[in-house]
Amino acid sequence: MSDPVPAILDRIDADQSQALDRLMELLRIPSISTDPAHADDCEMAADWLVSELTTLGFEASKRQTPGHPMVVAHGGVGARHVLFYGHYDVQPIDPRELWDRDPFDPAIEETPHGKVIRARGASDDKGQLMTFLEACRAWKAETGGLPCRITILFEGEEESGSPSLVPFLEQNAEELRAEIALICDTGLYGDGVPAIVTSLRGLVGEELTITGPDRDLHSGGYGGRYCTLRSGNSLETRGVSSCWGASSTSCPFWYSMALQHNHGEERMDRRKDTALEAVLEQLIEHGPGEIASVFARAFELAMQIERERFLGASHYERTPERHG
Repeated sequence: MSDPVPAILDRIDADQSQALDRLMELLRIPSISTDPAHADDCEMAADWLVSELTTLGFEASKRQTPGHPMVVAHGGVGARHVLFYGHYDVQPIDPRELWDRDPFDPAIEETPHGKVIRARGASDDKGQLMTFLEACRAWKAETGGLPCRITILFEGEEESGSPSLVPFLEQNAEELRAEIALICDTGLYGDGVPAIVTSLRGLVGEELTITGPDRDLHSGGYGGRYCTLRSGNSLETRGVSSCWGASSTSCPFWYSMALQHNHGEERMDRRKDTALEAVLEQLIEHGPGEIASVFARAFELAMQIERERFLGASHYERTPERHG
């Protein structure tokens, strides 16, 4: 027996105009599954597909679910059994103002990447499912039948989370059982490059719990991350000083100011002024080589003062507790 594929491809090319007309007809049905206002449109799309499949020689029916209906069809004979899945529902069109034309008035447009069909559902998923039906049409026209047993399952709730799909599969497992399932709702490697996707990951849900302080922290004192501060020996001081090659004991002003520890607001304000003056004095006296340790210690003093305002004199470090 000669290879029928070349003749089938020729048939598809010859009938492309009629195939496009059929696709455009389906695209005009606003089968938005997430909007109850379009429930009748979803029913209309299911009925349209049942009629089209029946024309192709399939035994097709619309099966009701708690949500939108499924379309199931059987055709062909043979030992091999293929299940083909697609969905006829489409995503909402919001925001409407971003569309250049009515999303349910399909049109062929020229783009820098070639011709495209501009309409809601053209690429997700009505265009793909109609491609399979047109392939079946051309195969039957050239060979007189389908290449194997084919079961078709078209869903109407894919864009709304498929709440009815799993119960329907469980209730009709024997009828839908097949050697392989073909899904036409995947992607392409690139424009003009056919692709066969061999597996899909499904969905994964994650819940994150973020634990933080039990009260507001001022960004001036706590911004970025928590710091563990100890007089003259913070991680920040050692880190910055070591990067610049500065000694952790090269700024005597820090220790003298640390000894001036006092909890009065007026005294703290004076310590802030003293810290700024000390920075300038140290830079003048020791030169820019000490800039790392000077600023590190000035920063540490300022952080300590803010913590004393907020937490009291006895708290120099704090770990937030989890509540609730």
